[in-house]
Amino acid sequence: MIAYRKSTKLKTFFAFLVSITFMMIWLPFLRSLLDGDSYLWGTVLYGFSYSGAGLEGDFWYLILQFLFFGTLFYSFFWVKKRLWFYGLCTAWFFLTIGNYAYQVFMMDDAMFHGDTLGVHVSLFWFVIPIGLASVIVLLLMIREDMNSEEVFIPWGPKNLKYMLLILGPLPVQALLLATGEPHGFTDQIGVVISIVQSYLVPIFFRPFQPETEFAQA
Repeated sequence: MIAYRKSTKLKTFFAFLVSITFMMIWLPFLRSLLDGDSYLWGTVLYGFSYSGAGLEGDFWYLILQFLFFGTLFYSFFWVKKRLWFYGLCTAWFFLTIGNYAYQVFMMDDAMFHGDTLGVHVSLFWFVIPIGLASVIVLLLMIREDMNSEEVFIPWGPKNLKYMLLILGPLPVQALLLATGEPHGFTDQIGVVISIVQSYLVPIFFRPFQPETEFAQA
């Protein structure tokens, strides 16, 4: 696997913006797998509702969203044709920011509910700053790509190391989420780990220069 673009501050910041919305898919996806039928989730996409309990109901929706985000993170550096990356970024904007804006302005506001941690936040305070930042950074990334040279950086040991470090706690999360009372202390710890994990996932998709190149510099 070869990366065709270097990691830059703009791409890192945009990946962070994407990871904020990824958390809203990663958490129910993971909890549905590890928590089982005791975990109830629900979401809305442009007025269409999707929900489930564990692997029942509309779990396929979470699978599709999970695959989409995985493809998007991969495309940051590892897809040679940049139009694919820009297209996925545009699709991400309409599937997330656009959808949240629709809920806020067309459905009399919308709330993000995190019952386990007791978090209830209006998406109004999320949509405008994240939406504006996303558009600006995406345009700057396109200009940056146009002025940058193509590179050839292979997937290396650092990528594997970070992937194992970030995804390594999954067995612990499975134990925490599958045991104890719903919304109890063990659930809360498992949820916190999962949230942090969702923000760290983009790290192991970053290309890292081989050590030999540093030594020659």
